[in-house]
Amino acid sequence: MEKKVLAVTALIMGLLPAATGGAAGLSIRAEVERDRIEIAEPLKFTLTITAEEGVDFVMPDERIPLSPFEVIGYRIGEDREGVKRIEYLITTYEVGEFEIPSLILPYRNRDGGMEEARTEPIRVVVEGVAPPEEEDLKGIKGPLKVDGVDRPSGLWPLALLPAGIILLLTILVLWRREGRKEGGGMALSPAEKALKELERIEGMGLIERGEMKRYHRLIAELLREYVGERFSIDAGKMTTGELVGEVEGRIRGDGRMEPLWEVLMDCDLVKFSRYRPDPQEARGLAERTREVILQLSSTGSV
Repeated sequence: MEKKVLAVTALIMGLLPAATGGAAGLSIRAEVERDRIEIAEPLKFTLTITAEEGVDFVMPDERIPLSPFEVIGYRIGEDREGVKRIEYLITTYEVGEFEIPSLILPYRNRDGGMEEARTEPIRVVVEGVAPPEEEDLKGIKGPLKVDGVDRPSGLWPLALLPAGIILLLTILVLWRREGRKEGGGMALSPAEKALKELERIEGMGLIERGEMKRYHRLIAELLREYVGERFSIDAGKMTTGELVGEVEGRIRGDGRMEPLWEVLMDCDLVKFSRYRPDPQEARGLAERTREVILQLSSTGSV
């Protein structure tokens, strides 16, 4: 009987006890390229399945349960007859010592009976990263002491209060006047505000100065703010996976938002790891963000 590989959702169950090895007819082995990473740094996780001829099993896909790790990419390759390799790219946004859980793969042996094979759990240490240099906090200095100058009385703020109120009202009036000029008396839509902010970020010269972390952080913030306003959700408190899932549940059509996922994941990758894209790739991020905003603005919601 010829070996069959069913291309359906994997019947893999997570958080199982560690096993001593594969069962007769099929074995599955899990491995990582290293056991220590930084927060949000991609990690290669590989499953190798060796099956005898005539064994039927369900091929694992990207939805395998690896909490607290998330799958951000995967591909299937075959080394030789009877051996399947599934390579995953996983990451996590938590710091500490974690365990990639044991996985179980059910299969039907050559006699038609149901059996299962398990992987061993894998320990991975996730470390934090230092803040980027451009965002380092400057040391706070105390007030300068000038000889011969008396310390002002504690009542001086009260004397300045009327002038401060007048200044505040003046600024408010000017701000409202400028807002009318720019918007023609009409408030900007969420998409228009987001696109305007994107243009501002592009014109800040961050890419030219090598401030990649700040550039990606600002784009992620504007995109999250736009999505939050567009769908009335608290996007700032959600993980990337939670946010994309919430958006997919609210839009009409096929419900897939891969472009939104890819932009936010690219921003997370730069913000939380040592990865630095080249200038051309960074500029392309802005254009992809613009396409996501336009796509969401023209998509109906449920």
